[in-house]
Amino acid sequence: MLNNDLLCRFAVYPKFLKESVFDDEQLLNFRSVDKRKKIYVLSVVSEYLCRDEKRIHEFGEKTADVQNNRNPSSNIAELPRVMRSYYLGYYQLRYKDVINISMQYYRIGVKYCPQDDCDTHFHIEMHQSLSHDGATRRQKQHDRIYAVNEMAKHLEGPRKPDVSKESYRIELMKILPEKHFST
Repeated sequence: MLNNDLLCRFAVYPKFLKESVFDDEQLLNFRSVDKRKKIYVLSVVSEYLCRDEKRIHEFGEKTADVQNNRNPSSNIAELPRVMRSYYLGYYQLRYKDVINISMQYYRIGVKYCPQDDCDTHFHIEMHQSLSHDGATRRQKQHDRIYAVNEMAKHLEGPRKPDVSKESYRIELMKILPEKHFST
């Protein structure tokens, strides 16, 4: 991956909300993938590998569909509108802005990780540094929060799909904040 390659993070309602307000930390919410909580990941897709915005939006739609199909209430013929996940758009982040984040207790990187029929899928990964096994929980949490805040500073977007006939989704899209940064 080159320094200016763009990583795309999907905004899926209501996952990125906290108390009904858009929250960068929820949008960039890393999940632990091991029992000892030493590795955290965040799903993104490569804009370059997707080749065009339409394909990125298609993957975003699939992400919301997967969430709706995993819903415990999915035995209902169709989920009520208020219980559904909705893809609203995506934010971009430059590869170099991710890998240049320096932390004391974690190292950060980007790893190719195709999944769910998406060959453009990557993980932004935070691995706890082996030399800092004795760090306190608070110190490690501070490092992770720092990384999320640094990434949030560099988000660009959102890029929204055309949903001119879906009034409910149009209303939801109004909660997405525009991000601006200089390069």
